[in-house]
Formats: sequence, structure tokens, C-alpha cells
Amino acid sequence: MQRGVVRLGPLYDYVREIIAKNPDPKNETDAYRVDRSTKDSRDYCETCKQILSDSNVPNEQGFYLWGFYNRSRFWINVYCGKAGKGTTAHLRDRLYKELTAENACVWREVNPDDARVLSIGEQIHRTMWHKYKSHWERALHKAGSTHIFWVAMPESELNPDNVERVENDLIEAMNPTGNRQRRRPSAILQSEAEKIFKAFREMIHLEKNRSTAFHLDYHDKFWSRVGKTEPSTP
Repeated sequence: MQRGVVRLGPLYDYVREIIAKNPDPKNETDAYRVDRSTKDSRDYCETCKQILSDSNVPNEQGFYLWGFYNRSRFWINVYCGKAGKGTTAHLRDRLYKELTAENACVWREVNPDDARVLSIGEQIHRTMWHKYKSHWERALHKAGSTHIFWVAMPESELNPDNVERVENDLIEAMNPTGNRQRRRPSAILQSEAEKIFKAFREMIHLEKNRSTAFHLDYHDKFWSRVGKTEPSTP
């Protein structure tokens, strides 16, 4: 079982640089695109590839956890997902697709509100916004994330037919704020879920990971969006 962490700092540095370089809204809209039709969009995609490469994310099935450390260095679970088998479904491609196609969660940091982000999405997808709007809204549920922990579990360790059951167990146990659609887990805990939960927890509490925590402006708005449930430290 492999594990690792993707640090999203370079993506936030990138979007801040775009805004500082040219605050013209048109420039920002072009940078949002992930079809590589503009230099900024190509650079963003290459940055995504680089941070995944730096984390050595493998071509394996597995699970991933988006989140951030608050000011007290308490870890907040934002989104838990799975990556199944197949050439376009494994961990590396799954995370690349989310970081690019769902880049609204990163751009939210440099925008005043969700409405501004969605208005840019509508400009990009003028004729198909009715189809893409829900995807952009879902991406915003991942806003505030600064790290993605991942655990790869090959078929020799986890039957592909059980991947969804394990995901259901993990979501119930960790209660991520961004997982709004949930399936009821079975009464019997999947043994692999316990191993993955343990791996996530160990990575979260490693000092070398905790020391890379950084604060986003959006964190000040995060709890008003998801509800007044912010943990406090005595």
C-alpha cells in the first residue's frame, strides 16, 4: 500500500500571480480554461502535473482526502473520493482531472464570492452552462483545501468490486464537509477501510506534513458556508 500527499500551494501561488499580473477580468476568464487554448491554462495544467509528479501518485486504484489544517493545526476533512481501475480512472488521472476540470475550488481563493466564480464558468460554457453549472457548484465544495492525502491499494490488496463499499465507510467515518451526496454503508465495516483510515490519520499527524500548513483567506469564510461547526482547541 503506497501513500503520499499532494500539496496545493503552487496552484494558489499561480492564481494569485495571474491576478497580480493582470487584474483584467478577461485575463482571469482565459486562465480558468483547462482546454489548453491559452498560455495561462496550459501553465495551470502543467503545474497540476508537476505537483502530482512531485507526490509520486501512482497509476493504481485507491482513495484520496482533500482538506486543510486550521490555525490551530487541526485537520479538517473537506472531500473524500475514490479512484477505481482503468486507464482513466486510477489515482493520478483522477486527481489530475479534479485539479483541472474542478479548478473553481482553487480560483475561489482570489474571488470575492461563489457568484463571481460561477459567472466566469458561465462565460466559458455559454451554450452548455445548463450542463456544467452543477459541476462548478460541486467543485466549490472543495474550496479551502490545501492538501490532498492519497492511499493506493492495488487489486492484489483490494477487490475492485469493494472500492465503493470502502469509500462509503470512509465518508461516514470522516464526515467530509464537501461530500454532499452519500450512500449508506453496509453494517459490516470493510477491513480495508480501517487500513486506509489509519494511513490517512498517520499522514495527517506527521509533523513534516503538519509543518507545511498554510492559511487561505477563504478559510475565514469556510465555516459560514458549511455551518458553525468549527472545532476549537482548549
